[in-house]
Amino acid sequence: MSNAFEALCIYADQNGWCWDLFCTTCGHEDFRMGLVQVARGIGPSSERWVPPEVIRNTDPRLTESLRDRRAFIHREQLYLICASADIREIAAGCRFPDFLGYLGLALHYQERTEQRYRLLTRLWGAALVDLMHEGYEAARFRTDLERADFFLTWNELERVERGIDHQKLGQLQEQ
Repeated sequence: MSNAFEALCIYADQNGWCWDLFCTTCGHEDFRMGLVQVARGIGPSSERWVPPEVIRNTDPRLTESLRDRRAFIHREQLYLICASADIREIAAGCRFPDFLGYLGLALHYQERTEQRYRLLTRLWGAALVDLMHEGYEAARFRTDLERADFFLTWNELERVERGIDHQKLGQLQEQ
């Protein structure tokens, strides 16, 4: 897998990582540490990748640097890596609704950048609409995506979750 964010989502899913934005137990720490590494150009398939469980068992200063939310919030590299991710690959490789949760975390940490550039809105939005049932919710979502003042946020993914076509999703996951 060539895109580090796609690989991170699939790795997270295989390892059962938390994607709850408001988690009070772990604060989705493993995924945050993974995002920081992706922002630094290191994906799970890289020989430089350090699994979060290894990070936690090493020097506390390293752990703190990878836990720091400011380490990647506005990183352009992470934004571009996420923008080039194939949503269909993530949806095919992860359980439902976990893949939406991972997308939501990325959107949350890049909200200011997304509000300015709307790249994820254009690229991810079109792919997400394709995963939805044709109907009112998908049509409304498609209309919102075309508005100049609209940008994709983590809470918009609830609309996608409600409108997801499980038959399309199942076909993706079987391929």
